[in-house]
Amino acid sequence: MKRTFYWFSLLNKRLYKKPVFIVILALIPLLMFSFGIAAQGDSGLIHITLARTDKNDALSQDITTGLLERNGLILFTESSSPEEALDMVKSGKADAAWVFPDDTAGKVEAFSANASKSNYVVDVFQREETIPLRLSREVLSSEVFEHCSRNMYINYIRKNIEGLNSVADSDLYKHYDEFEKDTELFQFSDTENTALSNSKNYLLSPLRGLLSVIVLLCGLAATMFFMQDKKSGTFSLIPEHKLPMVGFICQLIAILNVGIVMLISLFVSGLSVSFLREIAMLILFCISCASFCSILHFFVRDIKFLGALIPLIIILSIAICPVFFDFNSVHLIQQLFPPTHYINAVYDNTALLFSAIYCGASFALFLLFSKLHRFVSRSLK
Repeated sequence: MKRTFYWFSLLNKRLYKKPVFIVILALIPLLMFSFGIAAQGDSGLIHITLARTDKNDALSQDITTGLLERNGLILFTESSSPEEALDMVKSGKADAAWVFPDDTAGKVEAFSANASKSNYVVDVFQREETIPLRLSREVLSSEVFEHCSRNMYINYIRKNIEGLNSVADSDLYKHYDEFEKDTELFQFSDTENTALSNSKNYLLSPLRGLLSVIVLLCGLAATMFFMQDKKSGTFSLIPEHKLPMVGFICQLIAILNVGIVMLISLFVSGLSVSFLREIAMLILFCISCASFCSILHFFVRDIKFLGALIPLIIILSIAICPVFFDFNSVHLIQQLFPPTHYINAVYDNTALLFSAIYCGASFALFLLFSKLHRFVSRSLK
């Protein structure tokens, strides 16, 4: 046991003498810092600028204030005039401009009495029609409807319920105001029954996936380190049939170092789930990455070829694994890469089970190749 710990310490210490490993470790806090700076600034999937024709119009002020206070995929800003808003759309600085008229209250009242296209409330200007912009108008409708609903409520009763004609508007409004409007229609939660926060900036969502790819990069780099050490004779006293397991341990030690830094970063950034789940996911992911890299080593024996292959593997991992997007068309190919199972296991217990299966299967496959390697080595002798 003492000898094992001694070897573990030496292998771990040697890693910090390699500049490449230090660079990979530094990538994690650098990535966290960069995403943190981006998340603090104004950002959005689409940019919509708001403008009011009459600066003294109280209703348009209320609506624009409500929109500007929203946090999410849409970045709302306010222009000083409708002309400035249109110029921003023309120059590409904004995806759309929403211009509120002089008498917004009168427009709302006319729309409430007759909800037709001719009685529109807001002028919308945009260069092209896209799905995000189409969805953004649902946000506009919800914000405007809040100010239309009282009038629409009265108009509907007066037109359709004759039995309430004798009831004064003030009495009808009492029933409207007593209705509980703060109740959420939907409540979103993860598999641990933890409510999902809408305030967290969407730019942080791919961070876990990118960090997992960095851990995989560390495993691939550790494979190259092992190949270099083996070539230089560092492991010359170790029997040939034990070298695959030594390589696996070297990769696992390097991956664990980076994995622990990743785990700390996730907790610091507030992107973590429960502590036990994070630990279980990290252990499964580290063993999976070490097994993946060790299996790759059986097929790629040339260090130069592996060095050329690493950028391709990293690009494929980012593109195919659900780091930014989850493409169903490449679902089967996704399953070959360790980051896929790590990312999916965050909130899905079934995916966590598949992560454990992938870990066990990849390690078993590594052991199988190790035995084949031992058999081939003995046959050649």
